[in-house]
Amino acid sequence: MNDADMFEDSIKIISRLNTTVLDCKHSTFSTENFRTLNDADLLEDANEINEVLGRSYAVEDDIDEADLDDELAALDEQLAFEAELGDTDAPSYLTDTATPAVAADTPAPAAAEQVDEFGLPMSA
Repeated sequence: MNDADMFEDSIKIISRLNTTVLDCKHSTFSTENFRTLNDADLLEDANEINEVLGRSYAVEDDIDEADLDDELAALDEQLAFEAELGDTDAPSYLTDTATPAVAADTPAPAAAEQVDEFGLPMSA
C-alpha cells in the first residue's frame, strides 16, 4: 500500500467519523435509555446466575466431614492393597491393541491389491 492509498483511506475514515458525529447530534436516542437497558440486562444475568447457584442437586444438607474422611481413608487403603497385589495396571480392555479378527465370510483381498492395517483396500 502506498502513501496515496493510505491518504485516501484516512480521508474516508474522517468523513465517516464526521457523519457519525452529525447523526449522534441529531439522534433522539438517549444515553440514559442505553444505561437503563444495560442495567436491566445485567440485573437479569445476575438473577439467572443466582437462580442456578441456588438450585438443589439432591445433596444432603448435613454432610458429615468425618464420614467423608472415613470414605477417603477407605479409598486410600484400597489403592494401597491393589498396589501390594501389583494390580495397578490398566484394565485389559484399555490396553488391548490387537486388531479384531476378520469375519469368516469376508473375502480376502486380491494379491496385487494393497490393504491398510484394518484389511481395507487402499485407494491408488
